[in-house]
Parts: sequence; structure tokens; C-alpha cells
Amino acid sequence: RLPTPSPTTQAVDGCEGASDWFCWERQLRGMGDSNCRAVRRVIVARQKVIWAGVTAINMAPQFRKGGDVSMAYSFYGVLLFGMGRLRLSETYSAKAVVLAQRAGDPVAEAIARMRLGTAVQFGNDLVRGQKLLGEAVEQFRAIGEMWESQTCLMLHATGYFMMGEFRQAEVIYDEMGRHGAELHMVMHQGWHQAWAPFCRYLLGDLDAESTQRALDLAIELSAGAKDVANTVAALQHMANLAVREGQVERAAELAVRTHAAVSHYLVLVPFLQRARLDAAEAALFALEQGAVSVPARTLRRIVRHGYRVGGVIGHMYPFLKGPSMRIHARFVALNQGEQHAAPLFRDAIAVAESTPNRWETAQVWYDAAMCLPSTRTTSKAEARKRFEAMGAVAELRRMTREMPE
Repeated sequence: RLPTPSPTTQAVDGCEGASDWFCWERQLRGMGDSNCRAVRRVIVARQKVIWAGVTAINMAPQFRKGGDVSMAYSFYGVLLFGMGRLRLSETYSAKAVVLAQRAGDPVAEAIARMRLGTAVQFGNDLVRGQKLLGEAVEQFRAIGEMWESQTCLMLHATGYFMMGEFRQAEVIYDEMGRHGAELHMVMHQGWHQAWAPFCRYLLGDLDAESTQRALDLAIELSAGAKDVANTVAALQHMANLAVREGQVERAAELAVRTHAAVSHYLVLVPFLQRARLDAAEAALFALEQGAVSVPARTLRRIVRHGYRVGGVIGHMYPFLKGPSMRIHARFVALNQGEQHAAPLFRDAIAVAESTPNRWETAQVWYDAAMCLPSTRTTSKAEARKRFEAMGAVAELRRMTREMPE
């Protein structure tokens, strides 16, 4: 009954049965056999989840309950989201909201609205996404549902994080953490430890050592809950922390760890795909500073993989496009100099300025100031203005250390 993407028999870099709708695997040419094997595994997994989603939707009407049908559509929508099909996810999630409203099922409606808000948010329509997620949070509170409400709070906070609203994100992450502690939800406590302390660090409210301890605890909690996704999130924040604290050898080590972790996590959850770029940035920082604990060829491979894959899946997740272009421009500056990097930075700035991702935009200006001496004064002023507007004290400290007046 459902229109599903049709597979083709075209081989892609040795990946038989590659599907026509998995848009980015064809662009991973020359990136190694391991990527081909990963693509094969993802394609097989996609076939299974599509079967599961279609089966759920086709079986639900037999129960003659509108809420069940809505939940089936929500289920299919979230599977599509995990595959990077945001528009289709939004379509089925919106249908799930309508079905739940018709059935008068508030739980199904809140879940569907959360799924819809998630798809919209990671399409980088952050204002609309935050509105939908905020409404879902209120619905969960009204009906007293706690498990899904924790996930909704996490997504709601992450939307503010993507907007560079670190203070508001911190408040919501803390609310999630309180509920997680009260209800003994270890997984959600791990989420809280991976995100709230990092917000406080960026705002200048928590020192680097305390932030590191919190991230270590996040990994410990996530290991106990078998939560691979949050382990990736904690590692990417550790990599960010090492870069901002000027810890060269630690940045190199965390680049390797983060890259390995996200490479084994095959679900295309958008904010974890950002970990590829955080690993690349840590590796690039280590290269620039002459790290010796990790071979330079390994670090270069991580950088190239990060900005290439990030650039490709940036077509699905627009908030990744600017950071990918930024890291590419910075890598070119390291290897070929200012003349070759300048036009790439101009393009990266143009893309970043067209998005609502304020932190990402400020970072593009910052890297331009670092890599392009001819425009350093202007780029540095633009970066400072944006960091100050966000209250990003950690970034301002880093600017003072790396680019003193």
C-alpha cells in the first residue's frame, strides 16, 4: 500500500544491490573498501526497516483503532528519519498527527508531533521545529507520559543548541536530567551528562576539568545502558573540549576515537553525523600544531573523510554543509596556503550565513581569521561579535589565546 523507494541492481564501488535512493553512497568513491562494506550493511538494514515499517502500517488498520494506525505511521516516519529521508519522514509524521487527532488519542498525537518536529528541526527549519517540539513537550506533561517526554526534551534542547542558544539548551537538558534521576533512567542521565555540562563550559560556567569528568561519566552511564549513540556524542564533545583548550596530543587521540565510534554507528542520526566533523576538526588542529602521538597520515585521512562525507550528507542535513566547507577550506589553507583557501572560505561563509546555526557561522569567521592573514582583522571582528552575542565565553578565551591583540 505504501510507495517505497525501489532498489536498483546498479553496483556502486563494488556494493552490489546499491539502492537508487541512498543518495550519497555513489559519492564515496576512492574512500576505501571499508566504506563499501559499510554501505552494503546499511543497504541490507534499510531493506529490513522498510519491510518492518510497511508491515506495521498495513497491519494497524486491522485493529480498527486510529491511535494504532497513527503509531504505525510515526514508527515508519522515525525509520525514514534514521535513514536521512527527512521529507518523507515529515510526510508520514504529519499524517500520524492527523490520524491521532481524529482518533482522540493524546499519547499517539504527542509522539507523532515529536517525530514531525524532529524531522523539521534537522531539516534546519529550527523555528518551526522548536515550535512543534515545544507543543509535544507540553502534551507529554499534560498526559503524564515520562519516557517519550525525556526524548522530546532532549530533542527540544538540541534544537536550541543548534541555534547557538546555549543557556536555553542548558535549562532544558537539566530538566531532562532531573526527570532521569527521579525515574532512575540511566540512558537519559547519560544524555544529560553529555550535553548540559558542555553547554556550561561554552558559557564559561564550568571549567575544562569538571567538564571532562562529566563527559567521562556520560560514557560510563552510556556503556551501562548500551547506548552507543550517546557515547559518540560524549566523545565529540571531548574532542571539541581538547581543541578549545589547546590540548594537541589529546585532540589527536580523540580524533581517532571519535572517528572510530561514529564510523561504527551506521544509523544516520543527524546530530551524531556532526561527530565526523568534530573528529576531522580535532585531527586538523593536531596536524596544524604538529602532534606526534598519531601518525600524520592517519590524521589526514580522518580530516578528508570528515569533510567529504559531511559535504555529501549535508545535502540531507543542511546544518552540516557549512562546517564541512569550513574544514575543507582550513585543510586547503594548511596544505596549499591562503591564496587557494580564500575562495573556499568565502563560499563557506556565504553558506553559513544563510543558516540559523549561529555557532557554526561564528566558527567559520574564526577559522577564516586564523587562516587568512590578509582579512584577519575583519574576520576576527565578525567572529567576536557572534561569540559575544551567544555568550560563548570559552570561544572568546580561545580567541584571546590563539589570536592575541
